[in-house]
Amino acid sequence: MTDGWEVSHGLLPTTDDANEDADGDGYSNLEEFNASTDPTDVSSIPYVPIDDLSLGNNSSCALIEGKVTCWGSVVDYPIPANLTAPVQIGHDGTDEFCARQGNDVTCWGYASSMITDLQAAPVSNAVALHVAPMAHTACVITLSGDINCWGGTSYGINSPPASLVNVQQMDMFQYHACGHDGTTVECWGRNDKYQADVPPDLGVPVQVVVGGLHTCVLQDNQQVRCWGDNSYNQTNVPVNLGNVVGLDSGYRHTCALTDLGEVSCWGDNTTADQINVPVGLSGVTELHSGPYNNCAETANGAVCWGKNDYGQSAIWYDLLDYGVGDDHVCGFNNENVMCFGKTVNEAEVLSIPAGISGPKVIGVGRFHSCVWADTGMHCWGKPGDHLSYPAGLTDITEIDAQSSHTCAIDNGTVVCWGVNFNGVLNVPSDILQPYELSTGDDHNCVLDGETSVRCWGANYRGQSSSRYNLSNPVTVATGGIGAYPHSEDDGHSCVADDSGVQCWGSSARGVLNVPPGLTNVIDLHAGWGSTCALEANGTVSCWGNLITQSNVDALNIGGVTKIKGYNSGICAENEGKLSCSGGLGGALLINR
Repeated sequence: MTDGWEVSHGLLPTTDDANEDADGDGYSNLEEFNASTDPTDVSSIPYVPIDDLSLGNNSSCALIEGKVTCWGSVVDYPIPANLTAPVQIGHDGTDEFCARQGNDVTCWGYASSMITDLQAAPVSNAVALHVAPMAHTACVITLSGDINCWGGTSYGINSPPASLVNVQQMDMFQYHACGHDGTTVECWGRNDKYQADVPPDLGVPVQVVVGGLHTCVLQDNQQVRCWGDNSYNQTNVPVNLGNVVGLDSGYRHTCALTDLGEVSCWGDNTTADQINVPVGLSGVTELHSGPYNNCAETANGAVCWGKNDYGQSAIWYDLLDYGVGDDHVCGFNNENVMCFGKTVNEAEVLSIPAGISGPKVIGVGRFHSCVWADTGMHCWGKPGDHLSYPAGLTDITEIDAQSSHTCAIDNGTVVCWGVNFNGVLNVPSDILQPYELSTGDDHNCVLDGETSVRCWGANYRGQSSSRYNLSNPVTVATGGIGAYPHSEDDGHSCVADDSGVQCWGSSARGVLNVPPGLTNVIDLHAGWGSTCALEANGTVSCWGNLITQSNVDALNIGGVTKIKGYNSGICAENEGKLSCSGGLGGALLINR
């Protein structure tokens, strides 16, 4: 700790107080100094550090405080129970995972040769673990300094050269790999772009990183050399990078970290703007690259950019609430709004407006989102009247949205805007105490006081029939698709109270078949052909013909506290991640 920092925070430079905790928040003065937080303010605490991070094409994994968490697409494989103190994590970017615990390696997931080969020949002498992204191969540096590989055999990626000994560091990507002994770099595997041909005049290696078809080395003069495929300028190292202290590579790009904590990236930018380093990023201590994305660790948490269609770049801190659309998910904390998802149906669905300050409430529709903040209402996404919120909103406490309309509770009154198909904007005037607002495709419901649920809109199947004389209702949900007189799927509603869950409306696709034994339900979701309930014990149960067992498995991640969704795309939140069904993906959640 510097004397100036101690004085500025009321500490005594002459006192040995580095290990003391001035504000009693559980972090020592030294930890607060390293994190640039205030050691005298109990609310100013360091971010939880990420001990290891593996970014993949469609999913990512992190190691935090001795626990492995994976999120994104195709990660519904349980973490092995024997991983009680892992120190390193790696995965192929989709559905194969490995972790190192001490010198032992454990792999799990889809039963490829990477999994079965390790089962046949366990590894217990590893000091470093590497899993090739976009392939089925893993390698370790052993206690003796050799490299041992298993799994996929394409291009001989599982057969490192016998001459490579006393290995200090290695890297691999898809079908080629490189390692160095502190003096010499050797590469093996695929070489059609000469990515494995090490330049004879290469300087002393400090670190080698491998991309899809290119290789880069950080030399001991803190400068970078790259070779191999240059179709996307991935080997054209920028001039004036400064003193580089770290590298990582994606499929067709590379990023460098300097001794000033600054990041520069070069190469392919066509997939997801992966070389566009966020403006203002500084103080970076660790750098990670996936095939088409990057994450930089700072004292204030991780910052990620690039491909995020499944949430593989979504590391969300202190999440307060979220909402789910047809192919996107948005959430917020006290400072920021965050989104992930796909833009194939609506290019603007992830274009969060600038100028949102102090977000308080969020509502997400099929292809749009709205946030109430200290700066007022902000809506974005697919153009239409559902974005045109009324003037004069002053105190929004809830927002919910659907395809073509949005509703909110403002100063204790329900207000709706958008397209008035089937009367979804015709809010009953005698709703007095609204809460737990739920919008359906063509009808809406809200709890009113302590005994009623009020609904309005399409009522061809009785889905908008209100319910009275309830016993402590806690949540309500509306589902279905566009309502028409002769449609069987035009909507249903559900409410949970002390008596359990009751549903009414269209019985198509089994959405009214509430399972017996549901108790203490705290949250509900209703969609087209799907209904789900969350019990207080953190268990999610679903019914309806358009919800599969794999969907339900994706939601039961343990300790679930909230569920939200759109049709069969449903997300479940617990203390460590957001896990979504229906191909949505998920997010890593870190709470300080």
